[in-house]
Amino acid sequence: MGKTKLRADLKVIILTLILGASIILHSGPILGADDFATPERLEYVNVDLGDILRDLAGIGKFKILFAHEFSQKATMIIEAGSFLKQTVGEIATNHGLKEKWLNSNTVVIGDERSLAQIETGDVNLHVLPLQYTPSLSVAKALETVVSSYKIRYDFKTNEIAVMANSLELQNIKALINEGDRDLPLINMEVKVVEVTADFLQAVGLSSSASSQLKVYPLTQKQMAIISEHTGGTLLARQEVISFNKQQEALLFGDQIPDLAEEKLAGSVNYQIGYIDLGTNIDYSTRIQQEAEAELVVQLQAKVTTVEKQEDGPVGTKQRQLKTTVGLKPGETLLLTGALSRDEFSAMKSSRYELSFLSSLFNRENDAGAKAVATMILMAPSFTEKIAYQTPQVVPGITVNKSIEPILREQPKAIGEINTTNIPYIIKKHDTVIGLSRKFGIRMESIIKVNQLQNPSIIKTNTVLLIPIPNERIYVLKHQETIWRLAKRYGTTVAVLKDLNGIKDVTKLCTGQKIILPVPVTRIANSKY
Repeated sequence: MGKTKLRADLKVIILTLILGASIILHSGPILGADDFATPERLEYVNVDLGDILRDLAGIGKFKILFAHEFSQKATMIIEAGSFLKQTVGEIATNHGLKEKWLNSNTVVIGDERSLAQIETGDVNLHVLPLQYTPSLSVAKALETVVSSYKIRYDFKTNEIAVMANSLELQNIKALINEGDRDLPLINMEVKVVEVTADFLQAVGLSSSASSQLKVYPLTQKQMAIISEHTGGTLLARQEVISFNKQQEALLFGDQIPDLAEEKLAGSVNYQIGYIDLGTNIDYSTRIQQEAEAELVVQLQAKVTTVEKQEDGPVGTKQRQLKTTVGLKPGETLLLTGALSRDEFSAMKSSRYELSFLSSLFNRENDAGAKAVATMILMAPSFTEKIAYQTPQVVPGITVNKSIEPILREQPKAIGEINTTNIPYIIKKHDTVIGLSRKFGIRMESIIKVNQLQNPSIIKTNTVLLIPIPNERIYVLKHQETIWRLAKRYGTTVAVLKDLNGIKDVTKLCTGQKIILPVPVTRIANSKY
């Protein structure tokens, strides 16, 4: 759609609403039954106050506007069950600010002077061009400022059109200026380390022997002390390269099948799902100030254990943490309370294989002392710049300079270097980002190979090419079985069946290509 159509669509919708209702200013909050209570504990460490308030507004599904700019760092814990509208008011007061509720769903934060000067009646249509960030991503971010029905985005021209008053426009431009920049990629080095009690005492973290999930930003000096101490053993290491604000998911553990039973009209249906055992980390990293190399990490960690049992339904226990942490240059994020060796030993069972965890905890502590805790270190850094191809807008991502632009006129799929395109039939509820995580590849690789113009729309029962790295493709030999491959590569039969769409393991043939979750050279058990 072009600018003219955007303006026409929005004016019809918005002017109808404006003429049918009036905005009443209130000096106090309009709370009550519609105030949403957070279901989980929230932690913020060294985070901009404005980011905290916007995050709470997003969770509580209300709008928040800032009457003037303010820059304060804050650290706080918001307990589960806290009412978010009330909490926003308390935070503002505690930091020398005031609140004014325009209606039950929109609050303005400022000081006495700026709140007295706000103007909300001058609503107009504004068309804002974007340079680096896809319009769909920006549209989602703006929903804490204005309602989604006031926003339109254009993939082709990469523009945002919004009906907004001057105060809303001021906040919209601030969000766009923050995100629509030529930003580097973010490299996250993740280490899983097992430590002794002496190690914890030496680095001043003796309380971290408990299983409670906590995060600490560590300075370069603290990291130097940790690296010099001999009471820590590196169990695993992984590097993840992401775009700004891109969601990533890590699992240091195993998947076990979970059979669900559903009774419908006298018949019983069974559905197989999977339970992630071990330590899950879902995170995104946002560049706060590139010049000062400041980053904000939003992280949700979860540790899942299973009760040792031979039959019956699988019983699990969980502990989790949701936190946002601001990191200064050179700082590393420390997560304590990851799955420990003792917890792994307690849930060993012949009922299911825990190949990854068995391999992870196969090594004894280097210092020879008993390990008391498992920690995860996350060290972010910047890598090469990225460039955005304006004519080929892809929602949710930007395009790396090293990636060839997606050209509509090319009918053939563009292959990736050192990959093999494996056909995959799209199932109901599949998404491009979900498939990228399932197969362990980057989302933009799928987009590029399939020349997707709108990756948010993929049709069920059509074929999508999945570019699998050649190092993870195994050619089946004579009389080999999926069971033997699972044993050899430290995975499960269920995982291999899921990755390869195998329904009947007895119907495999010699020479068939099998997708592995790990490189072919990474053999966990050479006996198989």
